[in-house]
Amino acid sequence: SDQLHSYAAQIRKYTEEIGSHDGWELVDVYADEGLTGTRMDKREDFNRMLSDCRKGRIDKVLVKSLSRFSRNTKDCLAALRELMSLGVAVQFEKENIDTETLTTEFLVSVFGALAQQESVSISENGRQGFRRRMELGQFITTKPPYGYRLKESGSLEIIWLEAELVRWVETVYGEKCALRRCTLTVGTYQNRIFRGDLNRLMEVFENLFENAFKYGDCREIQISFYEEDYCQLIRVFNTGEPVAEKEFVHLFDSFFRGGNTRGQQGNGLGLYICREIMHKMDGEIFATCEDDGMAFVVVLPL
Repeated sequence: SDQLHSYAAQIRKYTEEIGSHDGWELVDVYADEGLTGTRMDKREDFNRMLSDCRKGRIDKVLVKSLSRFSRNTKDCLAALRELMSLGVAVQFEKENIDTETLTTEFLVSVFGALAQQESVSISENGRQGFRRRMELGQFITTKPPYGYRLKESGSLEIIWLEAELVRWVETVYGEKCALRRCTLTVGTYQNRIFRGDLNRLMEVFENLFENAFKYGDCREIQISFYEEDYCQLIRVFNTGEPVAEKEFVHLFDSFFRGGNTRGQQGNGLGLYICREIMHKMDGEIFATCEDDGMAFVVVLPL
């Protein structure tokens, strides 16, 4: 093969070169034929060369290039330092580097360049790996972006937040409303991708529905959707006795219970928790008093 031909040609070249120098004697040819230079434990001839250097059999090592010596910076630096401590010079033909003639300062620069080059190579290999997996549709992100969830297969799936919220409301609270003979009306909506956590949003709406059941008259609950100032607004209205005007400013305070909660169990934390959740999602929630009930508006940034 071409690789074997190149291997034989290199052996012949260096044998002839050593023979052309007076006072040079060929100890041996060390060549890990066709093996990777990234693993020291896989390179029998390289390790044999190091062993002969330790025995004092070698004064100088001729190498075609740094990459042939080692492609692993850690092992390369360790081997070079050991050989220099043994008084063995290493000459790299391609890079025109001879450790016997280099100053310590220059060697430090060479070693630093080697380490930097490997860092760049590792980074580039990582990027190429990402690109390749993306091209093959096999890239798996560790954290999905806003508006997406990571499926078990590793692919991304769009979270149509409004559609999933409506589906959850109709599944969980449609039956509860029917049992109470309460009319549940869900307005039209458009599927959008906006910032928000579906599970947290469900917790907010769970509080709003439970409050509607406990403090409203269970005649009707309405959900409507609209957009305003680059935000998605979701309005939940329930019929019943609204909160008194003087109590309205305290509606989202912790442990506050209005006059319309008489006879109902509760700790006054539900709406306070709703506001805290919305703030964590960079959103907001506010309330309005209507003639025949209460409305709560959930605000989510688009």
